[in-house]
Amino acid sequence: MQGSFKRLKNKRFSYVLAAFFLLWVGLLPLPSQEDAIVSSQSWNEKGQALARQTGTLVLPLCRMGSFMLEVPENTPLGGYTLPRSSREAGSVQMGVLLMGRDDQQIAIVSAEILLFTPGLAQKVRSAFKQRGLANTLFTATHTHSGPGGFGTTPLERMVLGQDAGAERAILRSLIRALDNASSQPPSVLRTTSIQTEFLLRRTQSHETLDDKINLLTCGPKNIWVMHPAHPVTEQRMDVLHGDWPQLLMTSLRAKGFKNALYASSSGGEVSLDRPQGRETTVAKMVALIEKTLPNMKPIKSPMHLKEIQIPLPELQMPIHPQWQLRGLIPQWLLPSKAATSIQVLHHPTLDWFFMPYEASAVLWGPQLASRQKNRLLFHTPFNGDYVGYIVPQERHGTAGPEQLLSLMGPQAAARHLALLNGYLAASMTVDHQDSGTSPE
Repeated sequence: MQGSFKRLKNKRFSYVLAAFFLLWVGLLPLPSQEDAIVSSQSWNEKGQALARQTGTLVLPLCRMGSFMLEVPENTPLGGYTLPRSSREAGSVQMGVLLMGRDDQQIAIVSAEILLFTPGLAQKVRSAFKQRGLANTLFTATHTHSGPGGFGTTPLERMVLGQDAGAERAILRSLIRALDNASSQPPSVLRTTSIQTEFLLRRTQSHETLDDKINLLTCGPKNIWVMHPAHPVTEQRMDVLHGDWPQLLMTSLRAKGFKNALYASSSGGEVSLDRPQGRETTVAKMVALIEKTLPNMKPIKSPMHLKEIQIPLPELQMPIHPQWQLRGLIPQWLLPSKAATSIQVLHHPTLDWFFMPYEASAVLWGPQLASRQKNRLLFHTPFNGDYVGYIVPQERHGTAGPEQLLSLMGPQAAARHLALLNGYLAASMTVDHQDSGTSPE
């Protein structure tokens, strides 16, 4: 009798739970096509408002410091796009760019994206704040592409936060790089871009990309090379020809550069034109960079740092055995809680966008390919804040917008795109009207 009562009680509880779930689902708003249009318009207006914000003043004075990080053996190469493989031990250069006057400085960290977790980024921010930095932003390098598995190599243990010693070493090294940069006299920031179609070729992607490499110098011996696409490795007869950005940095240091940093984004994928002759190809790239340096233009007028929050209620969680949850509660159970931000370091002649890795491909989508592309100096996808849930082992979708749609959901992608469209459309008008910040 008592057992029957318990079964009845459990069944009633199941019915109540099911009814509550159905009620919760029924109360969720179902976005209509009209709602989507209104949402797109509102975020377009938010982008225009962001363009008109003054933001935090940042003088174009700079200092740079860097350090070499040893990468262990058997590091997986190209895990996002290619089968798992191992390689010899190597090194990655990471560093810090300080910008602004001494009493109002910001730091931009060149971070090997696979070695960073949100927790480490927060520790870096906290340490830099104690040294007087007003803000710390992060850019991504992909000199060693994606993890090929989880927890089976030293690098993967770093990625998953399972190597506290490596995390402490990275933090200490970044603080040393910051201190070294702070001890240098300031230099004027200089920028330019070079066309590289004959050096790089596009891999499988539906996007239309402008194959430019953007250069930033901070004094005669400090250079930062940026590209809007994700560098990938080549596979031919089971031989991987990868790590070309690191080869480029090594070649620049051999030419006398004290600090040679690299940053990339996720707008499509590029590789060397001839992977089996990559040393020759990189040498041509270095020669082109050296030829360009004397013609780089200084940025003389102030820059402004702006920020806007973007909620992501449509964040989607693909249920896939090769996706790892990061956190106790999947974000798709709490759709109203997810949020991210876009930060823009603005100047009339350039816009430097900082946004989470998951959102980075939007900026370089085909919708923006023909609009004011020369105004976008470079784009970096990592600001230290993940949307917060997973580390992908393999891509879902081919590249660029497809990657974003699979991670964030179509409405979130449309939101980012509408905001950026509004920002780009309005910023040119604002700069034209403001004679105090006319392009140099």
